[in-house]
Amino acid sequence: MTQVRCYLYRWLLLAAASCISQLAHAQTPPAPPRTIHDITALLDQYKPDPAKVELLKARVVREPPPNAKPDELLAFLLDRAEAAGELGMATKQVADLRRAAELARGTDEEWQILMSLWIVEVFAGNLVNAIKLKERMPRAVGSKRGRLIAEYSTAAALYAAMGDLPAARAALRNAQAAMFEMERAHAWVTWGDSWISSFEGARGRVLNAEGKYAAAEAAYRNALAAQERFLEIAPQVIGAEGIPRERVEFIRDVQETRLAQNLRLQGRLAEAELGMRNVLQRLLGRIGRYAPATAFAVGEFALTLFEQGRFREAEAMARAAIDIHRNIGSVPEGLVYVGARRALGTALVAQSRWNEALKVYEEMRADLAKDPQALGRLGQGDIDWALALIKSGRPTEAISMLEAALERLAKQVGAEHRQLAMHRGMLGMALAESGRSVRALVEFQEAMKVLLARGRVDTEEEAASPAQLWRLTLILEGYIKLLYDIRNEPRQPGFEPASEAFRVADAARGQSTQRALAASAARAATTDPALAEVVRREQDAKQQLAVLYSTLLRLLGAPPDQQLPQVVAQIRARIKELENEHRQLFAELEKRFPAYVDLINPRPATVAEARGTLREGEALVSVLVTDDLTYVWVVPKSGPVAFHAANLGGKEVGRIVARLRRALDPGTVPLERFPEFDVAAAHRLYAELLKPVAAAWKGAHTLLVVTNGALMQLPLSVLPTEPVALPADSGLKFERYKTAPWLIKQVAVVQLPAVNTLITLRTLPAGNAGRRPFVGFGDPQFGREAPAAEAPVALRMRNLEVPRLEGEKKAADWIPYGQLAPLPDTREEILAMAAALKADPEKDIFLGTQASKENVRKADLRTRRIVAFATHGLIPGDFPNLEQPALALSAPDGNAETGLFTLEDILGLKMDADWVVLSACNTAAGEGQGAEAISGLGRGFFYAGSRALLVTHWPVETRSA
Repeated sequence: MTQVRCYLYRWLLLAAASCISQLAHAQTPPAPPRTIHDITALLDQYKPDPAKVELLKARVVREPPPNAKPDELLAFLLDRAEAAGELGMATKQVADLRRAAELARGTDEEWQILMSLWIVEVFAGNLVNAIKLKERMPRAVGSKRGRLIAEYSTAAALYAAMGDLPAARAALRNAQAAMFEMERAHAWVTWGDSWISSFEGARGRVLNAEGKYAAAEAAYRNALAAQERFLEIAPQVIGAEGIPRERVEFIRDVQETRLAQNLRLQGRLAEAELGMRNVLQRLLGRIGRYAPATAFAVGEFALTLFEQGRFREAEAMARAAIDIHRNIGSVPEGLVYVGARRALGTALVAQSRWNEALKVYEEMRADLAKDPQALGRLGQGDIDWALALIKSGRPTEAISMLEAALERLAKQVGAEHRQLAMHRGMLGMALAESGRSVRALVEFQEAMKVLLARGRVDTEEEAASPAQLWRLTLILEGYIKLLYDIRNEPRQPGFEPASEAFRVADAARGQSTQRALAASAARAATTDPALAEVVRREQDAKQQLAVLYSTLLRLLGAPPDQQLPQVVAQIRARIKELENEHRQLFAELEKRFPAYVDLINPRPATVAEARGTLREGEALVSVLVTDDLTYVWVVPKSGPVAFHAANLGGKEVGRIVARLRRALDPGTVPLERFPEFDVAAAHRLYAELLKPVAAAWKGAHTLLVVTNGALMQLPLSVLPTEPVALPADSGLKFERYKTAPWLIKQVAVVQLPAVNTLITLRTLPAGNAGRRPFVGFGDPQFGREAPAAEAPVALRMRNLEVPRLEGEKKAADWIPYGQLAPLPDTREEILAMAAALKADPEKDIFLGTQASKENVRKADLRTRRIVAFATHGLIPGDFPNLEQPALALSAPDGNAETGLFTLEDILGLKMDADWVVLSACNTAAGEGQGAEAISGLGRGFFYAGSRALLVTHWPVETRSA
């Protein structure tokens, strides 16, 4: 009975700790700085110590003293192993630790040596050896029964990393039983928190391996909290046990690193970044820059930055990690060193610095050539290496690299795996670049079957990250380029390159927006219990598949003598079961909740579907801006599709748009200093983009335009259709502009964020005729009082500029929410609309402190025909931890958490609106996250931020709820 009471007591404590950690997370987490200059400043304080490296090398090459006694030889081997570990010489370190473990059999030191050896074997990928050690280690525990908790916990972590979940769960149960036994012992008072940390960390590893990321997060938080409590009493106890304090602090760093990795898997990148900053700052304060642990932490920090799309900062951290490895004498084949060099190459590729990236990769391969086994495992190339070869004019080398990777991946994960499809798409790019268009088309088409499949399982852990979306977009653009190049060649019946390219372009445009939509929609689904249950199960299946595929690839990449065929077979069987389960769950979602599926995973629109929605006198213009070219499609109501490629790349288009917007959105300037509109640059856009396909849209009275990138910020109606020389003003400012042949004089222009928007909009049923005409929200109050007009953080008009300041060697602070610039003109807008629509000022208008999240939620928006928001539009990164688009609403307490109305909040609204009016700035920013995400609330949408008319609709039947 006592044991049962202890059991219940312990688990009540753990449950309470879990609840506390989750409640703590429910509060807004601290925000990391907006730049990495605080970290680089810390790193710059340290200088390399060549003398220390030479001493380490001297320790490694020493021979044992002749006629050494067993205890002297043991001490020598441990010292030499430590030096080898500092230099990244895993093979040498393992050899010495193995000899030391044999010498220490039956002694008090055996278990500690075996633990050190086990860590190195796992890190080196020697899993078979690690398993054998785990079978031996319980016998080495001796009288210190508390060690069994760490012993079984590390075994659980090992089996979880191997994908052997039954064995991992069994080891975790053993650890739990050992912990229950020890909590009755006197040592619990001293060591209890250390054991809890060990157990909870292992529990987190097992839950992570099961794809249960949220539960794993709670376990990791428990582990970290327990280790920090143990550190508070550590000085009183660890000296007597001979355990260095540095080891206790190192475990704390490991626990926080695992938590950061878990948060990264959940897409909570700002929190992950904050965790790695904590670890790195502690390491720098404790052991300095030039140490292996610091190099590893810097590399993890670089990866977190890279996943956020902060490629330049990731490059800086990767270079710092490489500098550490070089200056501490790490051997080239060290896994962490190789990882840092790959990270640098990938960061350079992401910045289109192809030749610099190739130099990094080739130097790495040259260094690995000294070790054939390491070269075979680590130097065989990857997808970013191949991309650098393609873009550097060396496609033949890329083809060889990618063909070898495809053969390997086909054996490892099968043809339906996303990673294989990505490699196949990249092979299509290389083949097209080398002039082998027939085979390139085959490879691209096979890749598209997976990459654009509805309901696919994105089994790579980082599949939805900015970096992965960037790679996917490059492949889609490469396919479009090939289709344009072969548009006039003989082709198979039923295959039209222009139509296929139109479909792929629709997918390419929506990648970044779709990421925000999917993540927010999944959270918003919790408001519908039936939907939430299916979504949870579908997500669990995907997350488990992600972990299993990652584990499978890691196991299959181990040396031949370290392969685990039985475990691999178990993983393959489990993957097959989960894939069947996921297909069934997705089919259930499609059948029961089709609107949700359309939101998170829409089908790219086809030419036939788009044409079917057009009315007489309308033409659809689809524009896709890529790095090198801008593609234009025109789909008329009848007749052939026009397909054109303009020699305008993304950077040039961005420069032209920025120049034009200076006159369209000048900020607060005197009338006499109002910028001139560059009619020549505007006409260049028309001449390059619309004039070559004019025959397909001439005669239409309305152009429905879909664009991407910078073009989303420009109303195409302001493009002159002919070269024009403006006369001088005759006295009235801007009068001379009325003579220009603007496109709007020929045809009405309606801009859309996506082709699917039009299709959804045109298929909606009519709304309820009894709805009230209007509800409007504007002029929100962002703090207790408005900031002074001269305040440096005040915003011009409705623009929120938050540069990263990467080029400046100083920290950058966030703009406090309470100091956002007020928008008194938006009050006039809302009142004017309300008057025109004869709305009730008492019931339909929410201004100042009333323009709040609470009032938006309380307003019965299902009974309103027009819904208007007039405020700042925000995009991810504008505020701490803001990872989705949002509107800035009232927050008298000055707290962003109070005022930000996020995409997730918007998805929870129930509406039956014909029009949603959003008068804000950033709704057309970047890749359209604002325009497509925030705007899609009704049958139509008027967007005033860039003086443009956008018509859109969110593909969710909001009225059904």
